[in-house]
Amino acid sequence: MNAGDSEASVEAPPTPPWNLAAAALIPLAAFALQDFFWAQIQPYVWFLFFPAVFFSSGIGGLRAGLASTAVSTAVVWWYFIPVRYSFSLERPTSAVSLVVFAGMGVVFSFTHERLRKANRDTAAALAAVKAANDHLEERIAERTDALERTVTALRQSEEKYRRTLDTMLEGCQIVGFDWRYLYLNQTAEKHNRRPNSELLGREMARCWPGITETEVFALEKSCMEERTSHRLDNRFAFPDGHTGWFRLIIQPLPEGIAIFSEDITERKLAEEKIVRLNEELERRVQERTAQLEAANKELEAFSYSVSHDLKAPLRGIDGYSQLLEKDHSDRLDEEGLLFIRNVRASAALMHQLIEDLLNYSRVERRQQQSMDLDLPSLVQAVAAERAAEVVEAGVILNIEVPQLSVRADRDGLALALRNLLGNAIKFSRGALPPTVEIGARREQDRVILWVSDNGIGFDMKFHDRIFDIFQRLQRVEEYPGTGVGLALVRKAMQRMGGSARAESAPGKGATFFLEIPL
Repeated sequence: MNAGDSEASVEAPPTPPWNLAAAALIPLAAFALQDFFWAQIQPYVWFLFFPAVFFSSGIGGLRAGLASTAVSTAVVWWYFIPVRYSFSLERPTSAVSLVVFAGMGVVFSFTHERLRKANRDTAAALAAVKAANDHLEERIAERTDALERTVTALRQSEEKYRRTLDTMLEGCQIVGFDWRYLYLNQTAEKHNRRPNSELLGREMARCWPGITETEVFALEKSCMEERTSHRLDNRFAFPDGHTGWFRLIIQPLPEGIAIFSEDITERKLAEEKIVRLNEELERRVQERTAQLEAANKELEAFSYSVSHDLKAPLRGIDGYSQLLEKDHSDRLDEEGLLFIRNVRASAALMHQLIEDLLNYSRVERRQQQSMDLDLPSLVQAVAAERAAEVVEAGVILNIEVPQLSVRADRDGLALALRNLLGNAIKFSRGALPPTVEIGARREQDRVILWVSDNGIGFDMKFHDRIFDIFQRLQRVEEYPGTGVGLALVRKAMQRMGGSARAESAPGKGATFFLEIPL
């Protein structure tokens, strides 16, 4: 039997179907696992796909390895590399990583194929030795040559893998089972703040005195002994006094453990600054709240004083003036009677002004009680309160409010509507006939309630002014009032998160709108 016969007798057996199926499923399993643990793995987009291609080519050979490389490259490019769900690349470095991965996949595939071929060749050599001793030396030389080529390929593959680690943005440190540093990349040198040459081959405990008492070393020991992975944010104090924050991922390796590090010092400092700012803001809020509470107490005391101390003299002035007018009118001439009436009118106006100021203060201080309100029922209730005024002034009151429900403070909304209706009755008394309309409509996320009249109206250049407290556009002798009513309306609506506005023209009446958020 010659050499040709020996080689023909050990042709490569076909790869079992289950091997090909397993090789095809490995990249899909890697995708599912990486997608599930993406929050912990990112930004290492190839983290699980290097092993996936490696095992696929190992199980299925060259075709399975190349297919796994192609599938993995497409999946990662489409799903994990920005721009996501696209074959566009956001950074040039992404293209480099694609090329490196594809190259590594090809190397894995051909390396495993060569290993498989080497195994087959070795089997053929053994068969040839048994069949023909005269070809023994020649076969040994051939197989030795093939093995040397395989070793060279493996060394080249290892060198490419090492170059990939050297160019990573994350620090990478490999520690052996004897706790000596086996490898550190360039980024790890920056993170450690000392040359790699000072660490390689030395024990970790000698390089970093006191590290064995730290939490991070306990996790590294757990990874080394129990082969479990860990992830943590660690604050590290360097011998030179510098401190830094690092996000560490500790993974078991056949050689020992790998420690991947990301410098997050700036991020942690920013987070600490935000915490300090929030604490300062909380302190200021508490101080301001205390100031507001003190101001409210002072305002309550002032309101009490106004209600009791100022009203009493007014009641005395009005009472004595009334007695003068009633019991001593025969002793006063017309001018004296006019003076008495003016005093009583002024006292009444002052009394009303005090009441309006107290109402304004209550609106500012009272607790809002939001509830679901039936708008037509509320409008009818307010209109009923003004029924006597409507009849006395001869006003035609039209109410056209559809069935709407709003969530608002009942007392605040009723107060606003009550003031608008009173103003409409007052300022439309000169019209023929005086007419007031109340309506409502819904617009997107709000309900608009309006009160319209055909009275004297006003110039829109005074629109903002009329909602200020004590602001009046007409003389008090013509249209009595304190100038507080519309300020009450605006304040009540603002407390509910709504607003008040108006539209008018001189001599053409006015329409006031209340906007209530839903």
